[in-house]
Amino acid sequence: MDRIISAEELKRTREFFNGLGEIYKPDDNVQQIQETISGIVCYNFTPQNINNNRIMLYAHGGSFALGGIESHKAMMTHLATTTQTKIIFVEYGLAPENPFPKGINDFLEVYKALVSKNENKKIFVGGDSAGCGIILSSMAKLQYEPIQLPNGVIFISPWLNLYCNSESYLLNKENDPIIKKEELVKFANLYRGNIDLKVSSPSNLVFLSFPPNLVAVGKSEVLLQDSKDFNKKVKTIQSKSFLMEFENVTHVWSLTDINSEPTKSLFAEISNFLDNETN
Repeated sequence: MDRIISAEELKRTREFFNGLGEIYKPDDNVQQIQETISGIVCYNFTPQNINNNRIMLYAHGGSFALGGIESHKAMMTHLATTTQTKIIFVEYGLAPENPFPKGINDFLEVYKALVSKNENKKIFVGGDSAGCGIILSSMAKLQYEPIQLPNGVIFISPWLNLYCNSESYLLNKENDPIIKKEELVKFANLYRGNIDLKVSSPSNLVFLSFPPNLVAVGKSEVLLQDSKDFNKKVKTIQSKSFLMEFENVTHVWSLTDINSEPTKSLFAEISNFLDNETN
């Protein structure tokens, strides 16, 4: 198996992935502002109707090497509007230019700055695909530091097992039109650099405590088992751990179809989760 991505292939893939952000229009009623937090470029998405008691910090997907504001801007505007939540979108360092643990450290720096400046607000973290891996690795570090954990965690189609060896890769091989094991293995190697998977794979992390969490995944995804395994593990330490499995959706379906019923259902569930953990 070829485990190497050429510079030209990576460039083309990044351009394609960024193009996903053009599939549907952003919500023009959401204010967008770029700012630098602890040296990291971030984007604030503020909806017209907002719950000022909370903020969500977001880590985008893209196999740790793709994506950013171009790919996710439209989705962030609609998520902000539906949830009535200010979202801070983090442009963490991408592999291979910034391999493990750069992206994790970037996200952590922004989170710490956010906590120090918003003592009276509930702070949530959310992400999709590889962004969930960034968040989970960040959470593992946070639990040993004198700083509060997030009030809630939201994962959409999380990629957490960088070994890419769970049974859903086989069971859903013909059902998942987007994610292929061979490609994920390449990106896992880009991300980890010279670090062993025992250290870099979020699936190996051990938690003493964990915030309330909501995980959403498609039943036909090759990454389905990542969500199931995480939910099984985290429920032993956090009773408010919710796993939602959606029918007839593709990987991070809200990124490609904002008007579908599954996306509306997903955003409604995220809103309910945020409301329950804010009050």
